[in-house]
Amino acid sequence: MRLFQSVLNFQIPPSAGGLLSNCGSMEMDHIVNETKAKVLVCFKIFTAYFFKKKPKALYAPTHALYAVAQELAPVLVEMLATLKDAETATLNGYVNTAVKVGIDILCTLAKEEDFRQFFMLNSYKLFMQVVLPYLRLSAKEREELETEPKEFVNYGQDICQKQKSRTYKSQAAKLFENLVDNIDGMLTFSFDLLLQMLASVLAGEAPVQAYVREVLTKFNLQLGSEEELLDMCLLALTIVSYSVVKRAELLGSLDSLLAQHLDKLMGASVLIRSRTCLLLAFYLDQLFASLPDGEAAVQKCMLFLFQSVGLKERAVSLQALDALSSQINEGVLKLKV
Repeated sequence: MRLFQSVLNFQIPPSAGGLLSNCGSMEMDHIVNETKAKVLVCFKIFTAYFFKKKPKALYAPTHALYAVAQELAPVLVEMLATLKDAETATLNGYVNTAVKVGIDILCTLAKEEDFRQFFMLNSYKLFMQVVLPYLRLSAKEREELETEPKEFVNYGQDICQKQKSRTYKSQAAKLFENLVDNIDGMLTFSFDLLLQMLASVLAGEAPVQAYVREVLTKFNLQLGSEEELLDMCLLALTIVSYSVVKRAELLGSLDSLLAQHLDKLMGASVLIRSRTCLLLAFYLDQLFASLPDGEAAVQKCMLFLFQSVGLKERAVSLQALDALSSQINEGVLKLKV
């Protein structure tokens, strides 16, 4: 365990500290970060075995691995939170490995009672400075939206469900799920903030927009446009749909917002219409039950999906087709059409 600590703490001046080396020499940084990435992979294997299997001969809070994990956890949080541009930074293979494996380790630790206090103190930082920035639309996705719509749609579904792609973005979704599943109050906080950000853009209310911008600025979350903010919020809400549908008060709030702004979402850009179809794929069978005219809202959503299937905008039509397919599997269309 001391070897883990020694390697991960190693720095070459004038690096500013933190996990990854940034001494100014690309060659030296490459060597150091390659070594640290490999050590992180080994540590991930140890932590997965130690905390998931809990071997009787080893598992105890006094074990040296606990001390290393307690020291490493805040370093990982800081590394993930201070990456200025995750898309660009993870083009470096060893940085990419460190980011993905670092999130895996944090997800393992988030399930442990002994680390609950740590995550209670750091969950908001992780959500605002890791999850949301990493969920931003990437340049590659923007290109695929037009040139490879099937890849765009498949990637969005993977992020919200199985996260098999193991990119920095799918890993952020995995981290978000683990925070929601294991940290009290995280679902309510994140859901309320996401809904407020959505409402601020869709309603165009300047005071609310000013508040949201203040929150984003405080956590150094830079977004290029309101479209990117909508995209990020719709994607994040879809990721935690499995938890939201179990909370009647949260689902009721989503019902109200969607019913009020359906026309805007359905008449928005290709990106937002595609994300709206994605959200409906995960939520539609549970939506609008809290509203007196909920049946009409469901029919409006299904009409939107049917009409979208025939569009030339493939990112919308393919996502709509997937949404309709998922609802058929759920038996919703059989009951409602």
